[in-house]
Amino acid sequence: MIIIAIRNVICLIGLLAILPWLFIASFFIYLEDGLPLFFKQQRLGLDKKLFTIYKIRTLSADTPDVGSHELEDCYKLQAGKIIRALKLDEFPQLLNVLKGQINLIGPRPGLESQTELAQAREELSIFDVKPGITGLAQVLGYDMENPIKLAEIDKVYIANIVPWRPPSNRKPTEDEIEICLPFIKKHIELIKPKALMLLGSTATYALFKNKEGISKIRGKWKDLEINKLIIPTMPTFHPAFLLRQPGQKKYVWTDLKNLRDKINQK
Repeated sequence: MIIIAIRNVICLIGLLAILPWLFIASFFIYLEDGLPLFFKQQRLGLDKKLFTIYKIRTLSADTPDVGSHELEDCYKLQAGKIIRALKLDEFPQLLNVLKGQINLIGPRPGLESQTELAQAREELSIFDVKPGITGLAQVLGYDMENPIKLAEIDKVYIANIVPWRPPSNRKPTEDEIEICLPFIKKHIELIKPKALMLLGSTATYALFKNKEGISKIRGKWKDLEINKLIIPTMPTFHPAFLLRQPGQKKYVWTDLKNLRDKINQK
């Protein structure tokens, strides 16, 4: 409940901070294409339940109800192109977060008409997770044009133990880890992953408090328990270490294949 309250406070502050820019964006949309200023659309959420998503309208009022990747350029407003580039159109979705319909981070909710995407997500149990404003697929540049690949990327979730870079790129302190650990555990509890891979000694120590070095325990499965949720977990080397020691990549490749096999077992 505390984490949800903190999330809601962040959303309210974000909405208030961005409100002047939303008014400016809405003004230019009104000048170019009139009303309505906001865009509402039914999307598939948790357990495939439909909900109404809110965005600033960036397309013409006569735009067909299909995915944006299927639209011709004639439907895209000039002001809308700038608004989309600045991601201002996404901020009204904070209302959906406050209503508990989506999270800040998670797979983007699709349309009911995007049947291929819905089927791929159902096969991978993506609908067991609450959708979000943005996710890994968007960061990596995947969109609805490849629904099967998009669903596969949606299945992956990445989080840092400490969500900021410590000064001089040093390791996080014990206090910093302890402050952030409840949030990481809540991430895991909400997502209910089939398996976890811990990248590097910091992530491994944060969750297991191990005394052995990462070289001794990488590639070995160990159960992580969080509030009666048990997740098979494997430590491996951090990507930054692999940049310095490329000869170790073969071991991580083996670990990744073991992770794939573990996921496919269930």
